[in-house]
Amino acid sequence: MPSRSGFAREQNEEFDDAQEDEIPEDHAEDPYDQTDENDDEDDDAENPDDPGDDPGDEDDEDDEDDEDYDPNFGMNALNSLARFAAVPSKAETGYLKYGSRTANALYEAGIKPLSSPFNLSSTGLIKFLCEVERRARAMNWLRNFTLIIGTTAHFFFRTYGRLTIQQCQDHAKTYLGKQTRAYQNSMMIQRFLYDSLTEEAKTRVNTKQDEWQILKTNGRGITHLYEDGLCVLKSIISLSQVETPYTMLALRERFQNLDQIL
Repeated sequence: MPSRSGFAREQNEEFDDAQEDEIPEDHAEDPYDQTDENDDEDDDAENPDDPGDDPGDEDDEDDEDDEDYDPNFGMNALNSLARFAAVPSKAETGYLKYGSRTANALYEAGIKPLSSPFNLSSTGLIKFLCEVERRARAMNWLRNFTLIIGTTAHFFFRTYGRLTIQQCQDHAKTYLGKQTRAYQNSMMIQRFLYDSLTEEAKTRVNTKQDEWQILKTNGRGITHLYEDGLCVLKSIISLSQVETPYTMLALRERFQNLDQIL
């Protein structure tokens, strides 16, 4: 039987063996090793030319990626798919979807009256027609002002003197009451024109309601009353030209030359 001191010595030897088994040699700490973990950092500081593991390498790679990054890439991609339009109104194909911000903005821009109300004077008619034509081009209303008679297209602002109110009404019936952009245009045109008149001019235009209020029967036999912008403009022109000094002078000259014609 081992002595008490011998038993203790045997336990200490077994404990030392267990400690050696648990700690691998390459991970065992040397109590005489005075090397600090910061030595590596000190070495890097002492040797700035040493490439080592530069934590900024990843940033450099990101910088290279940033150089290739195009902030307008998404917008350029959308523009390549978008349909080119000279004015905003032409960017909207088909009829306007009222309720959307774009369609509502176009409607408000279309019905905005002229800054100077027209009083139906013959002297101001040309200026008034030029402003209406400018609005028509900006709002993409040209379809409403292009009449097809037979096989010939007549642009209203160039041939309004040769067009009759009946021809204008027949043209209006091709789009009134239909789910088309032309019908929407017609509603904007008549609102724009009426609001661009003086109060006295509005009263005179209202006496011509039979010219710009049009009855149209649909396929189910139901008749509706429509107001057309093109016909409103034709009535405005006729009221501006009737019994003006210029038309009276022209009629007087015709009567004076009547004997020569006969």
